[in-house]
Amino acid sequence: MYYVYVLKSTKTRKNKFYVGVTANLLRRLSEHNSMLNRGYTKSNHWKVVYVEGYVNRIFAYDREAKLKQYGAVWQGLMHRIRCSLDTHIVDTRVYKKVKIRKGERIIG
Repeated sequence: MYYVYVLKSTKTRKNKFYVGVTANLLRRLSEHNSMLNRGYTKSNHWKVVYVEGYVNRIFAYDREAKLKQYGAVWQGLMHRIRCSLDTHIVDTRVYKKVKIRKGERIIG
C-alpha cells in the first residue's frame, strides 16, 4: 500500500505544508523529523495532517503530482485540512437535500 500524505510544520508560525508519497508512513515521518534530514523539511518538526491510501504506486504518485501543482485540487484539500484543524471554522458550503426512500442507506 502506498500513502499520499500532507505534513504541517509545528515549529514555524507560518502555515508550512509538505506533500509526499511513501510505502511506510511512520518511517518517513521519522526521517522528516530527523536531524540528519537535509531536504525541504529540515529544521522543522512535522505532524501528519492528511493521508490517502492507494494500492497502486502509479496512482499515488499521480495524486501527489496533482496536489503539487497547487491548483484547485490543492486548494480544496487545504480547505478541508484547515477546517479539520481549526474546530471553530464551520464549512459554509451548501449541500443539496436528497430525498431518501424507506429502506435506503446513506453512505459517506
